[in-house]
Amino acid sequence: MDSQFMIIIGILLGSTIRYTVPILYAALGGLITEKAGVLNFALEGLMLAGAFFAYYGNLVTGSILVGVLCALAAGALTGLILSISILKYKASQLVMGIGINIFYLGLTGYFFRIIGSSGAETMVDDLLGSIHIPLLEDIPLIGVLFEQNILVYLLVVLVIFTARFFNKTTIGLNLKAVGENPYAAAAVGVDVIKNRTLAIVVGSMLAALGGGVMTLTMARVFLENMVNGRGWIAFTAIILGRYSSKGVLIGCLVFGAATALSDIVQIVGIDIPYQAALMVPYIITIVALVLSVGGGNAPAALGARYDRE
Repeated sequence: MDSQFMIIIGILLGSTIRYTVPILYAALGGLITEKAGVLNFALEGLMLAGAFFAYYGNLVTGSILVGVLCALAAGALTGLILSISILKYKASQLVMGIGINIFYLGLTGYFFRIIGSSGAETMVDDLLGSIHIPLLEDIPLIGVLFEQNILVYLLVVLVIFTARFFNKTTIGLNLKAVGENPYAAAAVGVDVIKNRTLAIVVGSMLAALGGGVMTLTMARVFLENMVNGRGWIAFTAIILGRYSSKGVLIGCLVFGAATALSDIVQIVGIDIPYQAALMVPYIITIVALVLSVGGGNAPAALGARYDRE
């Protein structure tokens, strides 16, 4: 019984990490954008773009590094388009975000059908391997945390770096300033457009990499609409996390653990409809979001239009 319990806990921890990582990349990207005062409603589409182009780059070249670079490039290009539309032409942040989501849903679905919806020819040869940390990987129960791939370890570094970035660096403080009061920031010489563009592009690259993680570490094939709402969960995690990197990490872990728990429910054979098990993470996320209402710490100018004086 004890052995079975430890196996279940190990599966739960491993699955939690696996489900959390893509969402956390996207949520950190969204956090950077929103700290600069721009709402990023395009996280879902960015993850889809990253998932497809990372998969396709890997499929064509056989190189996972090329897949990562393709995801980052797709995110950078989309972020540039978003920044020009929103900051230069004053397009609605909501409309542009929703438009990007719809565009990539259709584009990746179209490319998916061109490549082929089934068959070995659509599968990449290999996935990103795990890096095992000696001694730590042998610790009972939590050892699984120390046998992850490099993108997981990189994400840990990014969470720590992001926390310090906004409070300890000039660029980070400037981004916060343009998110709180862009006109006051401009008055003391901070370039609002430049800083917001940087935040949108970098945030979009991280969100796209989150989608890339799904095809480079979790699956060997791209499936139509495989992101399946994770971009919106990432958006929710930012609110749930009170716009801090630590809070965002906790919010993403909530969803990751809930998703892993729904898997465990089906694995152990609990007699409930599998559709109910699949609903668990979304129900928990909605409840957590409702409980967080009124306690947010959003930038004062978040979503507000900025007109250069």
